[in-house]
Amino acid sequence: MAKQHRPMEVGERYLVYVYLDDLDQRPTASSKIDKFVKDENEGTFKPEQQVDLIIANSTELGFKAIINHSHWGLLFKQDVFQRLSFGQSKKGFITRIRPDDRINLSLQGGKVTRDKYSKIIMEFLNKEGGFAAVHDKSKPEVISNLFGMSKAAFKKAIGGLYKSGDIVIEKTGIRLVEKESGDEQE
Repeated sequence: MAKQHRPMEVGERYLVYVYLDDLDQRPTASSKIDKFVKDENEGTFKPEQQVDLIIANSTELGFKAIINHSHWGLLFKQDVFQRLSFGQSKKGFITRIRPDDRINLSLQGGKVTRDKYSKIIMEFLNKEGGFAAVHDKSKPEVISNLFGMSKAAFKKAIGGLYKSGDIVIEKTGIRLVEKESGDEQE
């Protein structure tokens, strides 16, 4: 019981930390994982780094996750667009190391995700005749409902599409730039 938060029941799932006992070197498990998982980054991780996550708990802000079996991080609920469950393993990304040295996380990140979101936006624009009445000032809920992504991810994706000349951003929305037929054969 000394290594448990509460008595464990047969058939239930628990998150535990497994280690070798100092006295007799036998495998031991503890459900008091806070003793083994660090709160502060201490220079271990960098923004945009891909990491392995274990979903450990939900809070008012979102989901606490264990990063690479060693540190705590936080996934904000407004950035999560899928069902997460206790003990679930996921790939994630470090988004920010806060001034208090704690770690913010995302399930989306990096160029691959931006490319995926850009493709979703381009497909939507093509399907809708080249225009969407949504832009960087639109409400996060509208963006989430239309594209299944956070407002921050949407802004990064349309920024990239704007820079590459694929869209223009207007007061009322975003518009697909019509390419000349010779441009498409590159």
